[in-house]
Amino acid sequence: MLSCRVRLMLCFLFLVAIFPAVSPAQNPSDAFLAMEEAGAAYLNDSSQAPGVMSAIYLFDNLELFTVIDIRSEASYFAGHIPGAYHSSLGTLIDDLAYQIPTDKPYMIACYTGQAAGHAKIAMEMLGYSDVYSLLFGMSAWNTSLDYWSQNCADNLTNPETENQNGNLTQYDYPDLPGNPETIVEDRVASMLDAGFKGISYAQLEQYLDEYFIINYFGEADYLGQGNAGVPGHIPGAFQFTPYASMGIDQMLNNIPTDQPVVVYAWTGQHSTQVVAYLNMLGYDAYSLKYGANGLFHSQLMSHYWSPGAMNDFPLEEGAGPSAVPQMEQPVVEMLGNHPNPFNPVTTISYQLNAPRRASLRIYDLSGHLVRNIFSGQEQSAGVHQFTWLGKNDAGQSMPSGTYLYRLEAGTHQESRRLMLLK
Repeated sequence: MLSCRVRLMLCFLFLVAIFPAVSPAQNPSDAFLAMEEAGAAYLNDSSQAPGVMSAIYLFDNLELFTVIDIRSEASYFAGHIPGAYHSSLGTLIDDLAYQIPTDKPYMIACYTGQAAGHAKIAMEMLGYSDVYSLLFGMSAWNTSLDYWSQNCADNLTNPETENQNGNLTQYDYPDLPGNPETIVEDRVASMLDAGFKGISYAQLEQYLDEYFIINYFGEADYLGQGNAGVPGHIPGAFQFTPYASMGIDQMLNNIPTDQPVVVYAWTGQHSTQVVAYLNMLGYDAYSLKYGANGLFHSQLMSHYWSPGAMNDFPLEEGAGPSAVPQMEQPVVEMLGNHPNPFNPVTTISYQLNAPRRASLRIYDLSGHLVRNIFSGQEQSAGVHQFTWLGKNDAGQSMPSGTYLYRLEAGTHQESRRLMLLK
């Protein structure tokens, strides 16, 4: 007669045979590993990320920096930091190669410091050193450019203090194809072409269950027990510790690929860099605009915007410096879709620099054609706008999810993401 121990062992072996162990996350591609290694090494270095610098320090040491202003051309011409070069996320790589000098540390300036984070991590990934982001952006440089004051609010009226990390699970990594030797350059370019990916709390609040939300500051503040005045976190948000959570051997496989991701921190200037990295890895990620300052600004005791952050430093008008002649205007400029996320209507906008034959189509993420808005249509130069009602060619309403709109104009082809939320 078999002993009790032997019977238990046989039972265990039988269960293993029936239910073999399944790895919680697939083996990532070589391209994914190369992109992860480069991005995580940067984000886990607190001496580099987020790498913000105050307007006062820049003013006192302006001659030591090459300033890159990525606001709109109109905003730049109306008034910029003296000596600043104009660029944009979409043209940054070419401007660095042909227009912007490389002999000094860089300072990236935008309206509030948030879009600048996309540019900063992009330059870091491409091997540029000594790159900084202007703290609070041009809002801190001159009081006439203040965007921060009107966007600080106490929008989170029901903060949660329960730790949700016990509900974390593991997921497959994104299927990131490509050549490991060029994947960083390729994905940086793709991220910059897509533009700044941000979302307001007003857009997020009614769809909390649709998003995977990452609280990107320490556990004590996440639980409402820290010293910064934070009363808790967005309901359902998970806590990811800065400098210790975005690596493949950390918490990266706790992030799903089948729903959009929102990351928030104090001001949006750190989370925007995390978001840029996640998009380079193949996730669909967004930075919560203004971070905790838009959730419970009046309760914050640190990391918050205040009138004391504003200055009246000089502005220079006009074209500014140019190391070489400006590059030829692009064939098409994608102006994005608004609103995004949307329900049920969004407007897609773009600008042609000359008459072109164009096509505009909507696809799902698996590449299937959803809606052929127009195909081979002759269009004049200028701005064009078209609406999508969230329906396929058969007139059927599409489910919530992320879709791609693809514009072809002449030899130019470009795709952008849009999100339908019901």
